[in-house]
Amino acid sequence: MGTNLTGNSAEIMKIGEVPAFGEPRPNAVKDVLDDEIKFFERGYHAETAGLGIGAFAYYRRFVESHKDKIIAEIRKVAVAQGAKQDVLDTLDKAAKMISFENAVKTVKDAIPDSLRHSGGHNPLTLLHDALSAGLHNEDDEQCLELAKDIRLLLTDLAERTTQALKNNSELSQAVNRLLRKATARAT
Repeated sequence: MGTNLTGNSAEIMKIGEVPAFGEPRPNAVKDVLDDEIKFFERGYHAETAGLGIGAFAYYRRFVESHKDKIIAEIRKVAVAQGAKQDVLDTLDKAAKMISFENAVKTVKDAIPDSLRHSGGHNPLTLLHDALSAGLHNEDDEQCLELAKDIRLLLTDLAERTTQALKNNSELSQAVNRLLRKATARAT
């Protein structure tokens, strides 16, 4: 790129951009999974740079290191939607497990319907299956595709969690207001 400044020319090269250009991550991801979002962000940057194996590795590390937080958010939704104690106990048991694989197997039936995908698919099972593939078995292009799918699924899970909790909170507030008004009229 040339520029003519007082008769001289100069070449300018863009080396990087901070923050990196790309589609913004929804705030729901940061709100729900904020404590060590750096692995998610690094995965996203590797993904946008076309580094499939790198993106996959960062997303995998993010999911595995945030298993407890992800399950805790799922538990909040279960509580808000009136889940039975045995479901909550199952989620608590899974959160304490070291292995992501064992935790996923434990909670397979404890995921609230509002967090499941069409056809009743469990998002944690989908994540586990995607994370079990890749890295050792797939090439860079296939890892890039898996990484994108993992990011989209994590983002959707965070958004569904946020929405389920928001809907329940709004409904509870509405019910409480109506009950207060009914009580005030009765007295």
